Amino acid sequence: MKKFGKICLIASAVLILIGGTICVLGFFSGGWRMVNEMEMDDDFWHFVSWFGGEDAVRNIRHEMTQEVREEMEDIEEDIREEWEDDIKDDIEEAMDEAGKDVREAILEEFAADIPEENEDTGIEADKVKKLKIEIGGAALCLMESGNNNFGVKIDGKGDYQYYESGGVFHLEGGYDRFTGNRNEKVYLYIPGGKNFDDVKIDVGGGVISIGELNAREVELNAGAGIIASEKINCSDLSVEVGAGEVVLEGIEADEIDIEVGMGTADIKGRANRKIDASCGMGYLSLQLDNAETDFNYEIECSAGAVSVGGKTYGAMMNEVNVDNKASGKCFLECSMGSIDVTFTK
Repeated sequence: MKKFGKICLIASAVLILIGGTICVLGFFSGGWRMVNEMEMDDDFWHFVSWFGGEDAVRNIRHEMTQEVREEMEDIEEDIREEWEDDIKDDIEEAMDEAGKDVREAILEEFAADIPEENEDTGIEADKVKKLKIEIGGAALCLMESGNNNFGVKIDGKGDYQYYESGGVFHLEGGYDRFTGNRNEKVYLYIPGGKNFDDVKIDVGGGVISIGELNAREVELNAGAGIIASEKINCSDLSVEVGAGEVVLEGIEADEIDIEVGMGTADIKGRANRKIDASCGMGYLSLQLDNAETDFNYEIECSAGAVSVGGKTYGAMMNEVNVDNKASGKCFLECSMGSIDVTFTK
């Protein structure tokens, strides 16, 4: 949306609010009452009566009030419709750009053939209940191992550590600013069919590509990095995006909790019970393998916009509740960004 158009929309909204405020103040301060309660022997009414126009004045006053009210409603509706159209265009453009950026980043980082040989850590799948990854500045790829052990392959000179402690497999580190480079790659091989109790992945400025992940709880944090997935099966999925980008596909979760700051998030999949999504100044797209009527909605929008199933709730609205008599719950909160929710059913 062009800056001039945005400025005009904001200015129009402000003028409507100012005009409405003046009308309300005039009404409650007794403006109409003063006219209605004028004594019939007042000079004004003598003048009006002289020309037989008392009823005409009342009719004109009523018509003017009605015209002003209708005009304000029309202006408000025009602003809302234009706002909704522009917001939808902005969301689609941002999501397309985010998806393109993520795909290009992953192709660039993992363009070379993925190494088949890896360092067998000797850590068996049965010993590990949880997975915790903290990595920055490098590209990390999660993939299936060829045996029942975890494996790691590091392509770079950065400082990385991996170990098992208390049933938790840890992988942490990042590239060395002096001896390393920004093209470092780390491959984590996970035994096929492994189900974790808990998975936490925190990426700073790097790229993480998740093939398939199965866990009871999954927590993803993209500060200024990129996280992408092909398939995630879990009970609870928590996603936090700072200034980074997240593109997750194949999601199957009971509950999804998403928080977007200034970044972008594109989530595709199914939520069975609950969705809790908030967006600050970024963009959030939810493409759900659900029906719109699977959820009851609580929507809060400040200066941004929220679109659910094609219906947009913009800055003109505060809190909206939609009761579909459904078992699922969907909470959407938007400050200055945009949230777009679509459905496949």
